[in-house]
Amino acid sequence: MFAEEKTGSPAGLERMGVLKLFFLVFITGGIYTGVWFLKRLEAFNALNSEVKLKQAPFTFIIAGCVVNIGITFFLMFAGKELDKGLINSLLMTGDILNIVVAVVLLVQAFKLRRILMEHFNTTVSWLGTFFFTVFYLQYRINRLTEEVEDEV
Repeated sequence: MFAEEKTGSPAGLERMGVLKLFFLVFITGGIYTGVWFLKRLEAFNALNSEVKLKQAPFTFIIAGCVVNIGITFFLMFAGKELDKGLINSLLMTGDILNIVVAVVLLVQAFKLRRILMEHFNTTVSWLGTFFFTVFYLQYRINRLTEEVEDEV
């Protein structure tokens, strides 16, 4: 999609509307967050940076979201017939899994932030990355690829 120019922006570093990304993450229960990274993993790793992303964390993010969705639906449809202790255990398991998935996502988001900063020789907001993760990173990717196109 983008020819390699001064900044070496590889094909595959695609723009996407942030609202579209938000919608996809929302309707998939967070699963698309992992998919977003996996679809762009090769392009991110092709950028000029010593930091590289691995596939496993994003597979974990997807699996964690699927398990949480499963727990939610299980409790919705079978919750009244279950023992309160089991319900509480499942809820706690879901909460712990949510926290672990969020931490893994934050770590990977900050790795991608570092990759973008090193490759494009620019700043990427720490606060934006922390609070808005993939939404902010996609916003920055959109802006950075526009700048590369304008230079061409």
